Order: sequence, then C-alpha cells, then structure tokens
Amino acid sequence: MTNKQSRLSWLSNIRLHYTNRLTKLWYGLVDQVFSVGAVFLANILLARSSSEIEYGAFTLGYSIYVLGGSIHNALVLEPYTVFASGKYRNQFADYLQLILRVSLTVGVLLALLSFLITCGVMLFSPNLFRPVMYGVVVGILLLMTGQLYRRVYYVVLDSAAAARISVLYFFVICFGLVGLLTTGNLSALTVFLILSVGWVVVSPIFFGDIAFCRGPCDFCLIIQAIGKIIGVIRGGCWQRHLFFNLQTKAIIGL
Repeated sequence: MTNKQSRLSWLSNIRLHYTNRLTKLWYGLVDQVFSVGAVFLANILLARSSSEIEYGAFTLGYSIYVLGGSIHNALVLEPYTVFASGKYRNQFADYLQLILRVSLTVGVLLALLSFLITCGVMLFSPNLFRPVMYGVVVGILLLMTGQLYRRVYYVVLDSAAAARISVLYFFVICFGLVGLLTTGNLSALTVFLILSVGWVVVSPIFFGDIAFCRGPCDFCLIIQAIGKIIGVIRGGCWQRHLFFNLQTKAIIGL
C-alpha cells in the first residue's frame, strides 16, 4: 500500500468515526427534544386553557412526580446503567427482566405512598384536595417506566431506537392532547393521564425491540443483582444520586 492509499484510508476511517459520532449525537438530541417536548407542549396547552388554580395544581403535582422520579432514578436507573453495561453485559436479558421487576416494585411502592397521602388529604383536609393527585399516582407508576425504556436503549448503544420511541410517544401525546382540547376535557388530571398512558401505548415497540430470554432467570444472578442494589442503598450511593438529581432539577427549574 502506497503512502497515498494509506492516507486516504486513514482519512476515510476518521470521517466514518466522526460521522458515527454525529449520527449518535443527532439521535440523542431527537430523543431529548421529543420526550421532553411532549411534557412542554402539555404545559403550554394547559396553561392557556385552564385557570391559574388548575395549572398551579398541575405544577405542584408534577413537582411531586419529579421527586418520585429522582428516587426511582437513584434506586433503579443509575445502578442499572452501571451494572448492565459492565458486570452483567453478557447476561443482559436476565438482568433486564430483573430490573423491570425492581422498577415496577419501586414504582408501585412510590405510587402507593402517593395514594395514601392523597387519601389522607381527602380525609383530613378536603379543601386542599385536587383531582390531579390521582394523576400523580398514575404518573409515578407509568412515567417512570418510560424513563427506563429509554435508558435501556442507551445501555445497548441504540440511540436511534430511543429517538424512534420518543418521537412516537410525542405524536401519541399530541393526538391525545388535541382530543382532550377539542372535547373540552383538558385538565391537570387528564394531562397526567395522557402523559402516562402514552408510554403504555408505545410499550409494545420496546418489548419488540429488546430480545428477552424466554427461559427462567438465573437464580444466582438475581440474588447477586439484588445484593448489589442493597449495597448501593447501604453505601449511601442512592443518596448522592438523589441529591444530584434534585439539585439538577432545581437548577433547571430556576
């Protein structure tokens, strides 16, 4: 191979490398824009079509959801990202099945806690109760699942699939919001329900993309993974993750 051919080959490899990088960056931006854009669009429509009290209730409810999401992120998403891309890379299917169960368990517990608080407000302070509290319960359970879907795609280095599911989610939300707006049913509660149900609608795409192990999970793997999660909790890592997430949300909110 001559020097000219070697140089051309080197330039071609460099161009291919940066093209792949820019493509992944583009898909990542699309994913962020459409996944966050759905919530942004819901905020704009609700703010322009509802009263100040109704929109204030939605804002407060969404703040509660952000708090629950930070806890879910610290207990589930961050440990999953570390272990799924490292120690359990060769046992991805088994570990993903486990983390889906753990995510569901954490979501149910947080939703149950939110529901008990809602019942307490109804019983002891009825004047403070707002229907959006029911939406928060559903949102904590379902919206967090969507965050896990997107994280799984990034763990398997498939940002294109993450962008695709976020785009589909965005159009599902748009369709639902237009339907609510035209029928006059747009409220803080229905917005929460639409944002939550949107991830349920696109769930079959996620489960179709990810290759699951059809057999039973490796029991030893489950025990080890649970031990790792408990270790994260005992070591205080989840507290640092939670503090970082809350700090980030606060900065963005300001």
